[in-house]
Amino acid sequence: MKKFIFIIFKRRYRRIAMNNFLYSKQIGSYRIVNLSGPFLWFIGYVIYKLDISKKFKFISCDANPFLKNIQNSINIWFGGTNYKIEDKYQSHKNNCVVTASIFTERERYLQFYPCNLIKKVSFSNPKIAIAMKVSHSSSEEVRLIWEKKKKLLTENLSLIDNEKFWDFLKGDNKRKQGIYIGIKNLMRIHLIKKIKEKFKDKCIIVGTEWKDIFEDSLESNFDINFMKKIYRGNICVDLLPKDGDEVLNTRSIGIIENGGILIQARNFNTNTFFPELSNLITFNSEKELLDLLEKLFSQDLGNLYQKFLDKFQGKNLNEKTCERIFSI
Repeated sequence: MKKFIFIIFKRRYRRIAMNNFLYSKQIGSYRIVNLSGPFLWFIGYVIYKLDISKKFKFISCDANPFLKNIQNSINIWFGGTNYKIEDKYQSHKNNCVVTASIFTERERYLQFYPCNLIKKVSFSNPKIAIAMKVSHSSSEEVRLIWEKKKKLLTENLSLIDNEKFWDFLKGDNKRKQGIYIGIKNLMRIHLIKKIKEKFKDKCIIVGTEWKDIFEDSLESNFDINFMKKIYRGNICVDLLPKDGDEVLNTRSIGIIENGGILIQARNFNTNTFFPELSNLITFNSEKELLDLLEKLFSQDLGNLYQKFLDKFQGKNLNEKTCERIFSI
């Protein structure tokens, strides 16, 4: 018997975060019904309130709207860990997150997978595509830690997701998570500066916050087709989420689905998700990052992209995600 998953969040820009899962329609025995956006969401909300079948499950994002019925719905919080869940909603058991770290809980974590990849991609004139947020404000404590640990971290990027590395830091996990985010932010800025310095006009940098550093960077744009064009046929850098350690995160999934060559910072999860690709697409230091980018410009990127197709196309990996949604 088929089960139905209704997507009923209000904000259009969150469609980017759900990538091709939102448009899959059929995943194994699950039917995906996309009623997201400022108008259709209300139709979905009415069906949710009627609560007419145990085979219906409803998903909202960022509490807009918030779905209270734990039997037939979940609330996904994008762009943050469990600390993003507003206090007034924390007690609800149907909250889920798509980001977690060594300082946050993983009990309510929901994993998505790439699907419906673009099959034909031209890599005739690849650029280095970088699309990620940064902040220009850092506390004095974060700046001091970064200056002290910068050499160590840039020579071994995965240290930042190693609990033992943080033994010097006092306080509860929420405080540590804030410092962790701050250090990752400064690491992003440092590494992207190094990429831009070496590869210059081969880079496409997207994000309004980057304009204070690179005049030729592009404004942030939440249009789905815009990001598809940025990724397609390019070498796309992912330094993992700003507040977590997910290998298959919103950005990396979008890169893979839309015809980009993902290159990614390595961590403890890399070999779980990319056992056959880790030596080809991951790096663990500033030097490895720059060397990998240089190497990729002389490789057959079409053959490398075929490896992503072989791994994810037609595998219905998100059926596990659908099962998890119904189990919450």
